[in-house]
Amino acid sequence: MFVRKWLGHKALSRVLLAGSAVVGLSATSAFAQDATAQDGAGAVETIVVTGSKIARKDADSVGPLTTLTPMDIKNTGSYDIGDILQKLPDAGVSYNSSGTQGTAFGASSISLRYLADTDGDANRTLVLVDGHRWVDGVGPRGIRDFVDLDTIPVGILGSIEVLQDGASAIYGADAIAGVVNIHTIQNFDGVSVNARVGVSSHGDGEEYQGFVNWGATLPHGSVFVSASYVDDQPVMTADRSLTQVSLTEGLANLSTPTSSPRGLYVLPGFSTAAAPLTQNVGITTATGIGSYHKAALPGDYYNTDAQGMYDVGPSKRYGLYGRVTDDLTSNITFTVDALYNRRISNQLFSPTSLSVGGTGGTDKGFAIAANQAYNPFGVGFTAAQPWNIQIFTNQVGDRNNVEDDTNYRFSAGFQGSLGIWGRDLAWSLFGSYSENDAKITEDGNIDLEHLQLGLESPAACAAVAGCVPINIFGQMTPTMARYITDTGHETDSTQLWDMTFDVTGNIYDLPAGPLGFAAGAEYRRLAGHDTPDSYINELSTGSGLLPLPASTPTTTGIARTPTSDGSYEVREAYVEFNLPILADLPLAKSLEADVAERFSDYSTVGSRFTNKVGLGYRPIDDFLIRATFSQAFRAPSLIELYTGERQTNLAGSNTDPCNGGAAAHPGLPGCAGIPSTYNQNLYNSGTLPETIAGNPNLKPETAQTFNYGVSWTPHWIDGMSLTSDWYQITLYNAISTPSAATALQLCATQGGSLCSVIQRDPNSGQVLDFLSAYENLDKIKTSGLDTTWRYNFDTDIGKWEAVLSATYLDSFTTIAPNPAGGAPIVTNAVGTSTGGTTPATARSTYPRWKAQSSLRWSQDALALIWRERFIGATLDGAAPALPVVPVKNEIVKDVYYTDLQADYTFKEHNATFSFGIDNVFDQLPPASYANAPINYDMYTYDIMGRYFFVRITKNF
Repeated sequence: MFVRKWLGHKALSRVLLAGSAVVGLSATSAFAQDATAQDGAGAVETIVVTGSKIARKDADSVGPLTTLTPMDIKNTGSYDIGDILQKLPDAGVSYNSSGTQGTAFGASSISLRYLADTDGDANRTLVLVDGHRWVDGVGPRGIRDFVDLDTIPVGILGSIEVLQDGASAIYGADAIAGVVNIHTIQNFDGVSVNARVGVSSHGDGEEYQGFVNWGATLPHGSVFVSASYVDDQPVMTADRSLTQVSLTEGLANLSTPTSSPRGLYVLPGFSTAAAPLTQNVGITTATGIGSYHKAALPGDYYNTDAQGMYDVGPSKRYGLYGRVTDDLTSNITFTVDALYNRRISNQLFSPTSLSVGGTGGTDKGFAIAANQAYNPFGVGFTAAQPWNIQIFTNQVGDRNNVEDDTNYRFSAGFQGSLGIWGRDLAWSLFGSYSENDAKITEDGNIDLEHLQLGLESPAACAAVAGCVPINIFGQMTPTMARYITDTGHETDSTQLWDMTFDVTGNIYDLPAGPLGFAAGAEYRRLAGHDTPDSYINELSTGSGLLPLPASTPTTTGIARTPTSDGSYEVREAYVEFNLPILADLPLAKSLEADVAERFSDYSTVGSRFTNKVGLGYRPIDDFLIRATFSQAFRAPSLIELYTGERQTNLAGSNTDPCNGGAAAHPGLPGCAGIPSTYNQNLYNSGTLPETIAGNPNLKPETAQTFNYGVSWTPHWIDGMSLTSDWYQITLYNAISTPSAATALQLCATQGGSLCSVIQRDPNSGQVLDFLSAYENLDKIKTSGLDTTWRYNFDTDIGKWEAVLSATYLDSFTTIAPNPAGGAPIVTNAVGTSTGGTTPATARSTYPRWKAQSSLRWSQDALALIWRERFIGATLDGAAPALPVVPVKNEIVKDVYYTDLQADYTFKEHNATFSFGIDNVFDQLPPASYANAPINYDMYTYDIMGRYFFVRITKNF
């Protein structure tokens, strides 16, 4: 007894010392699940875990598996599935609520191992719910090809298993980086009411979350119902010092004034591109040249807020779920469930930066009549002249994209057992239909046709019903703003039909134990429908009352041709064996092999086989050595195959190397013919336009994954476990779009055919478009080490639960073809914040070390929890092609997040009250030029700051 107490207190000292050494390792209690459970008779119970369809006693031998139990999830202090998963050390670039740079659109995703297709596009991590597929997400500008975690109601979350291994042989395509299996609550009796309220120390980011669960056991089955509600309020970019002004576009980095609500006017006879005019302060209606002055810095500096208005976007979610089970016979159970989930979210952007002109500007072909109602110069400006007016349309208001996303799901299944050849086999038949629909509204666009009509002569305007003269030379009235405002509407949807049949059991007794077996078949059909706004997609007629050329769009909204409405079908079959080879021998307590093979037949890319082989060797009970080799693949998604041409702005700060024209860059042949007056900042708010399109000729991605590691559970230290696994993944034919930064540099330095994907205005030099299509471009190789240590023990002063989980990223190398020929372009993203030269590695942080730890103490009704999260330092480097801006933050420093939580259980009331503080020390993200204009990696760091929350759970 004395030895036991001494060991416990000594271990406690080690835990506290380890916590001090990693001050800042954090968050969820991720651990490898104890694989053996005792049933009532004392026998070892077999269980089914993610990564295998065979029930087994030793789940640790399946592969590297992290399990978050209900208690682990409770200890995180959060109900948000995405937030819980994105804090895992092996989570990479994933969508979350942060940022409005055209990527985060209210959705949440999980991407393991940084293997996202593009920024946050987590289509290489398979997400399952209770072992079955979930429908893909939808969002602005089309459908998506990954699961939106916010379509899963928070009230049904039971536990989560994360398999950090390729598993295509078990589950089919998409399981390249790993599998996340979200288990819903099972066997629930009674009523549970849960509520959480939080607010940041800045007084913003309020959240109101809650759910009510009710369940009952029936004479021959059960029923479970859950209703949930989430209301997350925004954090504005203006309310955090880091995001108020872009690091690359602040006053210190500008050589010329940028557009502002007072406008920049380049007008023949009155100003030039080098000396644009701007309105005098306070002007309402211009009365002549005296109403203007030559724009100059610093007096005419304006913060464009090009990064969007939200650091954290708002979201409301409503969820309703119901499930009924019925024992039809003694060995057949029927289960049916239904789900409804609705999300309303929005992204707020600064007002449209209008840029119109004759032969200048972003939108060309405009003309202003000499006698237009508000023209103070008394001369007209024709479509054939090089005039250009840039102005932020503040009177029209902010641009606001609103998503109303609804998810429906219905599933039914039978489970049972049957005896064949004296063996009991378990079988299941499952079918589901799910649909994700989105209605998107885009407020704040400018109707360019109405704008041109408002710039016509009074007689021409009066001849058109409803025409309002527009004061583009002063301040617009609300009536003018309403006339030129356009609101876009689009609808998008995805549907999933899924049917599976599985059978599993022990089919033969071998000397070392029973031969485990599983087999099954699956049919899936995935469909997508994309209907963009028809008016935004139109071009002007170029005839009649409106003299705009036919190439001019009707609005400033983002035009795109729709993703072709289409679908694909998959038919699959698999078989898996668990073979015990040795058992209960000296230095061979057990040796077993797990082999699986799956055949997949896609209607789009044909058929293929994938295999998986695993070995688990226990020389003694306490020690497991495991290794797996797996093949994986991912078929091209609907959007990669069939996306119509979609206009967007290039992510990040892609700077044109030909700024200043040929005169400033005589050694760059690709800059020949570009005038010296060319300045990227004078067009499209300084960002470069891009057109993305699908490619029906894509091939599947394929991958090979190796994992090998150890699991140690010493019997002489009760409650302690240590796992450590090395992984190596090689991805072939990776689907991505070409790097804009690389294309710009190659065009500038070599010219010729390498400039074919970049369209420029021949007169001004302005980049009109960067043409980009999905291609099988890259090979990606990544490797690293996952380690988790866990220790639970009792002492005289309470119960202690400690965990430390860390991931070491050894390499993340992208090998891309060189457009200029010769050796491929090799980029290792590890230790950087710029990622690499491809969209798959851009705008994200790749630290060598990420870790999290927690320590929970409990005694009687009180529990105290300390959580730490650590993100290692990286090299920021210059933002893509940022030669004129000095890099002030060469090192993105280590970051530590500390969370504290206290739980108190009122046993007589069957209720628990929790109070917590996340990010106790109000740690802001490290500044990063590579992630301008938001100035930090919004996929990795927390911009919220110190956050207080209370949570109440009441059970009846």
